[in-house]
Amino acid sequence: MTKLTIKVTREILKRSKMCGKDALRIIATNCAVSLAVRDIFPDAWVGRTFIHPFGLTPAMIEEDDEFKEENDEYKILMPPKVRIFIADFDTSSAESRVRMPELEFSVNISDKVIEKINIDEIKSLLINHPTLILANE
Repeated sequence: MTKLTIKVTREILKRSKMCGKDALRIIATNCAVSLAVRDIFPDAWVGRTFIHPFGLTPAMIEEDDEFKEENDEYKILMPPKVRIFIADFDTSSAESRVRMPELEFSVNISDKVIEKINIDEIKSLLINHPTLILANE
């Protein structure tokens, strides 16, 4: 198991402020948490409780576009405080999102996810990274 610390910075809040506010910004790939992990997981989708680091397949999406999170074997569980942050973010105006407090949290990444990425390349990318810190447990 590997621990990943994720920081939703002021800059990310500014970049994500229009997430879901127009048709060009898909919520799951442009929300603040999704943008924070983009360098390590370029195809990440963020649901209400999980990060899907490698995106979703059509089989994982229901007709109402709600995620079938239980079907993703690579999913990363987010802590309760992040779920509250996401709920607040989703219901906030663009102007309010920019004023939201920055957020820092840690998640556990399974060995299965680590095996699927080039961990040596990722480690060098994350040296002094503004939003991500990777640590083996």
